[in-house]
Amino acid sequence: MSPEEVTAQLEKQNKKKAKAAKKLQKEAHKRYWKAQTKEARRSVRRNKRRAKRLARHRKKSGRR
Repeated sequence: MSPEEVTAQLEKQNKKKAKAAKKLQKEAHKRYWKAQTKEARRSVRRNKRRAKRLARHRKKSGRR
């Protein structure tokens, strides 16, 4: 095998491993949120929205 072929093969293996790891991470994330109560999920969403809004206002007031 030439060095190029070996490199290509290693890249392919790494890509496959990365894809599998990403899939596991996604499943873990999904499992975590499924375990949370509906109210907790709602609370997180509200806090995120509120933080975004506050950041926008901070940015806006900084322009004056």
